[in-house]
Amino acid sequence: YTTFFRSRHERGGLLDVGPHTLDLLDAALGTITDVVAARKGDHDVTHLVLTHENGVTSTASMSLAMPLDPGVVDVSLYGPSGKYSLPAPATPTSACYAALLDDLVTMVHSGQHEHRCDVTRGLHLQRLIDKAEKLISA
Repeated sequence: YTTFFRSRHERGGLLDVGPHTLDLLDAALGTITDVVAARKGDHDVTHLVLTHENGVTSTASMSLAMPLDPGVVDVSLYGPSGKYSLPAPATPTSACYAALLDDLVTMVHSGQHEHRCDVTRGLHLQRLIDKAEKLISA
């Protein structure tokens, strides 16, 4: 368990916060169909340019080595109508995890086998991260 988290941290923001970042952008802007990636420094800052199925593009920059509060997340959308910034989460992390566990327990008791955040979604996100890592190390 500790080795897993140490490995994620040593390999940079792409593996640590990348799945969450890609999940958010995929859900908000449409399915991500392509990724271009670049990295500055030794796993310091990773930059992604993402293409979504509807033709929209998005960018993401991730780092675990910035001298900032590690909880800093800034998501802004720009389009023909102007700019929209996603507000900071109001729900504590512990409440989010409790909601996920509640969903799991409900699924187990009801016999339900499908969820919007199932293994298929995880595999989609992992494929994007894998492609980004391959582009960075090429």
